[in-house]
Amino acid sequence: MIWQPELVRNFVNADPEFADPPADLDTYFETRNERVTEFLERVNQLSQENQVYEMQKYLLGTMSGQGVVGLYSNFHEYSSCIRDYTDPKTKLLAYM
Repeated sequence: MIWQPELVRNFVNADPEFADPPADLDTYFETRNERVTEFLERVNQLSQENQVYEMQKYLLGTMSGQGVVGLYSNFHEYSSCIRDYTDPKTKLLAYM
């Protein structure tokens, strides 16, 4: 915590509305839920090599595309500069 008066004296909490995600946020994401039993049934017909591949694809999937890590953070920062923090597009990018 920072208590130095010169840094905190003029601090004002943000409007609580900024904590509310945009109403259409879910439309920007693709959700694919698969139960373990469904996964096992799906890969059961595959060769052992392809079963291992499917398991690795699932377990290591979040490590793919590491080159884009921080991309939306940069979009949000740019939007906050050319628009402002209250702009709906800037707020949406904050949640992406």
